[in-house]
Amino acid sequence: MPALWIDFVNSHARDYRGRGQDQDHLIDPAWIRGLLERWRLGAAGRREPVDATALRALRSALQRMVRALVAGKPPARRDLAALNRPLSVPAAQVRIAAGPPAKLDIRASEAGATDRLAFAVALSFAEFLVSGRHDRLRLCDNHDCQWVFLDETRSGTRRWCAQTCGNLIKVRRFRQQRRAP
Repeated sequence: MPALWIDFVNSHARDYRGRGQDQDHLIDPAWIRGLLERWRLGAAGRREPVDATALRALRSALQRMVRALVAGKPPARRDLAALNRPLSVPAAQVRIAAGPPAKLDIRASEAGATDRLAFAVALSFAEFLVSGRHDRLRLCDNHDCQWVFLDETRSGTRRWCAQTCGNLIKVRRFRQQRRAP
């Protein structure tokens, strides 16, 4: 099940190969436009500036909360305050859309792209927080990646964000074992 907040948190793309070529997608207007369109938070084709500094602050708070939840700890109060800030801005209208199954429908208001995106991300994460599904929250075991994902497997034992990271780590481990005397 895709979640807006996961796409947003993973907008800081670490180089999973360990070469130090990280990318911050929050400064890429095309990536932001694609995210707004994919999650129906803006008019298609409309180019709106976003405040990358404000969005980075929200992303950092979400990343800290994810790390706390993965460690089995509650989120810090300052991070919850950072989450509540965009929720208090009237950037969208939220309705229940008829199903089956019924779901929340977020309609963007005339607020700017930064406020609309921050509101929708915060709402998405808030829904996750109250869902009680924290036991399925994972960080990729590849220390160069650390991508956030939800483990939807039946056994709940998924360790990597994608097969790419899993294969990379397994090949590295195999080569290291072959080199060992």
